[in-house]
Amino acid sequence: IIWTTVCLLYLLFIAFFSYLYPYGIKEYAHIPDSLLKALEEYFTGYLQFTSRLGFLFTTIILYLGKWSFIIINPLVQLGLVILTFFFVFMRWPDFERTKDIYVFMLIALLTVFAVTVPGNTVFWISGACSYRWVFLVFLSVLCLFRLIIEHEYTLPDNLFTKILMLFAGFIVGMSNKSNGPMGVIVFIGFYFYCKCKKIETPSWFFWGLTGLVAGVIALF
Repeated sequence: IIWTTVCLLYLLFIAFFSYLYPYGIKEYAHIPDSLLKALEEYFTGYLQFTSRLGFLFTTIILYLGKWSFIIINPLVQLGLVILTFFFVFMRWPDFERTKDIYVFMLIALLTVFAVTVPGNTVFWISGACSYRWVFLVFLSVLCLFRLIIEHEYTLPDNLFTKILMLFAGFIVGMSNKSNGPMGVIVFIGFYFYCKCKKIETPSWFFWGLTGLVAGVIALF
């Protein structure tokens, strides 16, 4: 009951302020009337004023309507809280007990109130899609890297994993001006750390790195 209450309150909090936050001029200027038009708006925006991948999610959300953002955004933000907990403790929260609830609530509060301008990156459609939504992929990759370093765990080294990491790397690279360059630093640092610690680097890592570099090139 306590876990359900905490998660539900967090979801409702994000949903409420996502609902209150008004459209900005970017939203009013690029509301598409079809999915094809949403894709056209993205490519037009890419060529004229923004190369961030998150703008693609923004145009799709604008096509569907703000109701879709009010539903999806809280789930993404809660996913970030859970992944952050996993990154710190290398395990999922124990929902059967209350021992993890205090740290979980602290992380949840920090993901909103420790952000410099939460209105721009948490509740605003364009900001959330460009910074928080794409960071879900980056944080997943960071969790995977830490699992490999600390537990020598890795994903199956098959074609599906390689293609998945290629797309994940591309999303991180093309996400925004912060995640892209930092992703390159993290990937290179991870590679040399594994070399120093004699940890075998899986072949899908290089697919992820290729996607990352391609995404950074497309971004800049």
